[in-house]
Amino acid sequence: MSKDFLSKMTVFSITFDELSFIRRGLKNESEADVSLVVDTSVSQDETLYKVTVKAKVVKESEYDLMVSLSGIFMFDDSVSEDVRDVLLRNNAVAILMPYVRSQIAILTAQPDTDSLILPVLDIAKMVEQGLTL
Repeated sequence: MSKDFLSKMTVFSITFDELSFIRRGLKNESEADVSLVVDTSVSQDETLYKVTVKAKVVKESEYDLMVSLSGIFMFDDSVSEDVRDVLLRNNAVAILMPYVRSQIAILTAQPDTDSLILPVLDIAKMVEQGLTL
């Protein structure tokens, strides 16, 4: 494979920070009662960058769910700070989201609960429009 296709960003590790499912009541059939809030943060420790994605799902009167996942990323020395910021906010979050989606599906695959499969989110478009995930 050509080196031209290799990313200037490397994934060092990916870990779940928090997984919780709290039952609030019996199963209800209303999909309108489901809310999702996704938040992201980026921090730096020397040459390592930590990107955290937190997703909170609430199905009114049925359950509260929280998934927090962090990825540690490194960059080639040739990458400018501006490019790093774009890669962290777009690419790193896009790398982490499938893990979050999968874990939400697993956590909601409980007895007397409908498994929740989140739609695929267009991270780049959300950042482009200035929306906080």
